[in-house]
This record gives sequence, structure tokens and C-alpha cells, in this order.
Amino acid sequence: MNMYSQVKVQTEGKPIVFVGFAPGEESVLTFDPNNKLTGEPSFFPNAYSAFIWLDRQSRENPEELPEALFVDLDQLLEENFLLLNCLQRNPYLRTLPFIVVDRSEDDRRELAFRPGVDDCFHTPLPWPRLRKRLAFLQRYKALLLNLLPPEETLPPRALPPGKRIFDLV
Repeated sequence: MNMYSQVKVQTEGKPIVFVGFAPGEESVLTFDPNNKLTGEPSFFPNAYSAFIWLDRQSRENPEELPEALFVDLDQLLEENFLLLNCLQRNPYLRTLPFIVVDRSEDDRRELAFRPGVDDCFHTPLPWPRLRKRLAFLQRYKALLLNLLPPEETLPPRALPPGKRIFDLV
């Protein structure tokens, strides 16, 4: 097993994916005793590896996408929110709850919140409260998805010859 893949924690039938956590740090997350691990934990070390896996899942198995993404704040800042930006461009992945996990002692919530970030928690994660928050976010994002008009592309327009000549000169 690759030590740099994903941590999966089973909640309500779907996994939760953690990004930016090194091997051996799962104790920082303090799993709820009622949670059942779905095998040996593994990790996504960075945005690139996480997005490649998520993008493949969204194309091959969209119904099996994770329940939520938990991403380390330091990782997000280091990568300039790359994962969040990539997820926002994918119609399947933009609806995943995106939770930032701050392991710092300082209050850095203002650094975490950008459009697309759904919440920010400090470790250890409060799983009973978090489950309620995830249930709300999933209902909210499903409603929002149904309310938004589908993205339409404009039909191609032919440019007048005068405009084309002007652009070339």
C-alpha cells in the first residue's frame, strides 16, 4: 500500500478523504469511537495527488465520491488553494463539502475562508458536531445544485471580415 494515498473514515456509508496529513498523524484527527475505519489508513500528501484521484472517481464512479474532503490549512496555504480551485471547475467535485483542518494553536480561520471552503475546524475534530454539519452541507449543496441554472455555452459567432482584418493589422 502506498503510504501517500488517502485516509478513509467511514461515515454514513461513504468515505471521508483527508489531504495533507503525513503517515502516523491520524491520532490528530481523533476519530469518533462509533466510526468504523474501512481498512488501513493512507494519505494524500498534496493537492495534485488528491485531485488526480478525485477527478478519476468523478469520471468513472461519480456515485462513489467521498462524503467530504478534509484538507490541512498549511497544505492549502503552501499550494495557494490549488485543490480548491481545481475542484471548483469540476461539476461533480464542486459539490463536495470542503472542510479545512487547522492544527495550529493560533486562530487562523480568516486565512482558511475563501469561496468554496465550507468550514474550518481545529484538531481534534469534534465528530458528533461535524456529522451534523456535514449532513447540513450535503443537503445545502444538493439544493444549490438544483437551483443553479445549467452552464450553457454560447453558440459560436462568425466574426465580420472587417473586425478580423482590423485584429490582424
